[in-house]
Amino acid sequence: KKDSKEYAEILGYQGSLNSRLGNNTIAKKFFTESFEMRKKLYPKQDHTYIANSLSNLGTNLDHTKNFDEALDFHTQAFEMRKNIYLNQDHTHIADSLNNLGVTWSNKKDFTKALYFNTEAFEMRKRLYANQDHPDIAASLNNLGFAWNKRDFTKALNFYSQAFEMRKRLYSNQNHPVIILSMFNLSLTLCENKARKNEGIKILKENKKIV
Repeated sequence: KKDSKEYAEILGYQGSLNSRLGNNTIAKKFFTESFEMRKKLYPKQDHTYIANSLSNLGTNLDHTKNFDEALDFHTQAFEMRKNIYLNQDHTHIADSLNNLGVTWSNKKDFTKALYFNTEAFEMRKRLYANQDHPDIAASLNNLGFAWNKRDFTKALNFYSQAFEMRKRLYSNQNHPVIILSMFNLSLTLCENKARKNEGIKILKENKKIV
């Protein structure tokens, strides 16, 4: 039945599937339809489904390099989620903080990127205390990227932590995020003349996972 929460959810799934396939134009169409339907279903109120739609549209715009528009949607999602989950840590708030950090990194504003990536990282550590988690590893990787052009030592530290955590999370697997972390770490080392050999060594030692 159209104009139902279930139909809006299906539209959102269609958007996510197309996004994963790289069909960003089609994904945006589905995300927008889902968003408009949810606004009708939950008029004049903050709702998790509306915030999810805002977040999906922001990520879609990131993928198409419309970073200013993406920032607007991610900010709306963040503000709405703060209102919904008042004064508490929540995975959705951490996701919004992370999304804002990624978008600011894409805009080359690494001061703001560091702020939001750090906030996301600290919240995720509280949410998943004393355990490895894909979201914590993602935050470590994002912090490495944000520090990469500012502080070699800090960038290397965060990239190393992300790489080691992802190896623990996906042991004995050729997982894309392990490969991503391996390249981030090795390339950062290779950019430093004094430590270039370390970067090459990491690539050689881990060539079986590529």
